[in-house]
Amino acid sequence: MQEKKLEPLSCPFCGEMPVILPTVEDVDAGVCGAAYAEVRCINMRCPAQPSVHDGAEIADDRGSQAYKKLAIARWNQRSTTMY
Repeated sequence: MQEKKLEPLSCPFCGEMPVILPTVEDVDAGVCGAAYAEVRCINMRCPAQPSVHDGAEIADDRGSQAYKKLAIARWNQRSTTMY
């Protein structure tokens, strides 16, 4: 059975879809390694422009897809606290 692909939710501040880093182009160009991931709102009009890193404490050889899953899972967490 194929695993369901984890997709990021839209930005909680502006509603735009975020970018997931590193991109394939970044890795292919050798701009960055495969031991991190980040989900970031790149909407210049967003009042907060949040970003979330993968949160992994140890960089290892899991590859960028594993780190992207961690970052997306953290990005998708939404507070249910009402003030």
